[in-house]
Amino acid sequence: MSDPSRTIKRATIGIALIVLVSKAIGFVREMVIAYHFGTNPEYDVYLVAVSIPIAFFALVSGLSNLIIPVYSKAAADDNRGVLFSALWKNINTLLGGIIIITLSIIVFSEEIIRFSAPGFTSGQVADAAEICRIASIIIVMGYLETFFRSALNCEKQFFLPAAGPIGANIVFIAIVLLFSGQYSTHAVMIGLVSGYAVQMLVVFLAFRSCAVVKFFKPAISFFSHRRFYAVAVIILLIEAASQLYTIIDRYFASSLPDGVISALGYTYILFMLPVSVFAYALSTAIFPYLSDSFVKKDNKATSELLSRGISITLLLSIPIGLLFWVFSREIVILVFQRGAFDAQSAELTARLLKYFALGITGHSLITLMYRAYYAANQYKGLILSVLAAIGIKIGLVYCLIPSIGDISLAISSSVSYSVSGILLMSMSGRYLAPIDWKRIFEYFIKISAAVIVGYFFASYLQDRFIAAYSDASELIWRMPAVMIITVIVMGLCGYILRLREVLEFTDKLMRKSQRR
Repeated sequence: MSDPSRTIKRATIGIALIVLVSKAIGFVREMVIAYHFGTNPEYDVYLVAVSIPIAFFALVSGLSNLIIPVYSKAAADDNRGVLFSALWKNINTLLGGIIIITLSIIVFSEEIIRFSAPGFTSGQVADAAEICRIASIIIVMGYLETFFRSALNCEKQFFLPAAGPIGANIVFIAIVLLFSGQYSTHAVMIGLVSGYAVQMLVVFLAFRSCAVVKFFKPAISFFSHRRFYAVAVIILLIEAASQLYTIIDRYFASSLPDGVISALGYTYILFMLPVSVFAYALSTAIFPYLSDSFVKKDNKATSELLSRGISITLLLSIPIGLLFWVFSREIVILVFQRGAFDAQSAELTARLLKYFALGITGHSLITLMYRAYYAANQYKGLILSVLAAIGIKIGLVYCLIPSIGDISLAISSSVSYSVSGILLMSMSGRYLAPIDWKRIFEYFIKISAAVIVGYFFASYLQDRFIAAYSDASELIWRMPAVMIITVIVMGLCGYILRLREVLEFTDKLMRKSQRR
């Protein structure tokens, strides 16, 4: 286990750094959008218009959870030429299905917009439908990029696939800066499509060296691999349910005051930062190893991978959730408040972010556990958790929105994420491998103790040094300094409480300083 553990750790850190750079550039992209459009109704229309294309883009990206186990099995088999040829047939067949879905969205875009945003006027529906039609191209590109990236990950090439979004964001920013004055939100749509095209091309260039390429065949297969397609449909349904969060929020928000949909969009960007950087990096690095352990039926290795993954997820996500809860106002002001994104926009977005922060740990656990269930080809547990999560989400919104309005969208998501994450872990003994609950519970208690200390410390620093400031230029050094000090305090608590990763990190720092 030691060698895979070190490899996973290195890959996780490398992917996290690349994703962090990508997210930093992505934040520049969102800052540019916020500067030009703020939370105005025109940007609301754009966000609703691209909801379905982006949702399907995310759906087909989820097919990596099918492709990676199949690819890993084929690569390890003595008869891999036959298996890779069969994989190509399945990939080609799914591509045909994806193209049909894309064309259907283009044809029925107006009806889709009317259904998904009942509060829109006829003019808004027409504008949104036009954007939706063009943006739908990203669905096909997303599917191709997913296959290329999955093959690279199976061959333990993580870094270039993770770097693809960097080029996409740079292209996106350039197009918005050049054309937003002339084409308004249509420039954002053009940037979206062009950026994803660049991302697909970058990954394709690396994909050409993969083992599967030499076995390419332009053939298709409808009936000979029914299990493959059945699993693909199940994964798409599971991923579709996950994408319902955004669609549900925008459905209800379309009847709320102007700007709520835009504020939700900015909130998602901030909320997903820690999930994308840390949880995504960890789950991406651990996924091929989980697939290998399930193929080999190594229950002990699987249990250790799961327990360690959950522990690291808790260690990272709980403190980050605290920082987002305490400093939600300051984070939004520092990142977005300039140009058309005024103080009112910042207040609305910060209010939503504060309550979304409660779900960061739950969403991070879901990201990890989904990969584990996919690696094991265990879909029943995933379906149960998704149904429970969506039921909780819709039920809470219906109950809470009349009394607390837009905040209900954030609270319902956070509760739903948390319940789903706990449910997936609780079912792991039945569907995956036993989890070391004693170790995880002790870890959780120690992290919680450190976070409680961090909360009081952060609240004091906030009141003392940054609460009186409401301008980005005044917070640009104050807030990062306060957050870094808070993290150091929580780290010291973790060291005192003997948290494994904190001790390892401290030991490495001490050894490096001694060498110097």
